[in-house]
Amino acid sequence: MRILHISPYFPSLEANHAGGLCMGKELEALRRRHQVYVLTFAASDYDRKLWEACRGNAHIRGVPLGKFRRIIHAALAPWLPNYFAVRSSLRFTLLLIYMVRKYKIHAVHAEYASMGQYVWIKKLFPGLAFNLVEHDVTVQSYERQRENSSGLRRIYLGLQLKLVERTERAYCRKADTLFAFNEKDRKLLAKAVLYSMTVISFFAGACIGCFSVYSWGKYGAFVCLIPLAAARLLLWAGEKGSF
Repeated sequence: MRILHISPYFPSLEANHAGGLCMGKELEALRRRHQVYVLTFAASDYDRKLWEACRGNAHIRGVPLGKFRRIIHAALAPWLPNYFAVRSSLRFTLLLIYMVRKYKIHAVHAEYASMGQYVWIKKLFPGLAFNLVEHDVTVQSYERQRENSSGLRRIYLGLQLKLVERTERAYCRKADTLFAFNEKDRKLLAKAVLYSMTVISFFAGACIGCFSVYSWGKYGAFVCLIPLAAARLLLWAGEKGSF
């Protein structure tokens, strides 16, 4: 299968933060069975160094994201929460369309809720699957920040929270498959995003087990897949240290 991996940070086993390392591990697992392409934002100086090291590899494309571009992106997409809007990029959009068409992509594997905004790509390419990894349910993060703030910042976070609730729920409902990292997030997604449903949970000893979902219906022992009318929820979890 040809998979396009899209992410808000550069995915690498050499990343300097947990999210980047986890995505790097995911790519390592996916490449064992599939042809994988990468489209990502280079969101920091360190990200740009990792990206530069991959220059010349046509399977890996990056879009620089400095402070100035973040401000412009946020200003041009006021209907989105700022956390999502900073990655609302025309350049990224054009590269996404180009790569899906050129490499005849079967599935887009999107990391973090902010990348769910590109789920519209399904409308341009019928039959394309769009799968979303919820590293952390974003609405929970904003709720925690608001509770621990006061004054104008609390008001601002309250307004942003409403936007996050609306957009994150919409992205999750439009995705073909959702990935959650723990039981708490799974339950929250099942209740708040996917309405009421019966869920059976399987837990993996290592995170790479989940990626058998991309084997055209041949699901591995570590996978639990629940078909839904609007979306499917796939829960997978690994032991600490396996990332």
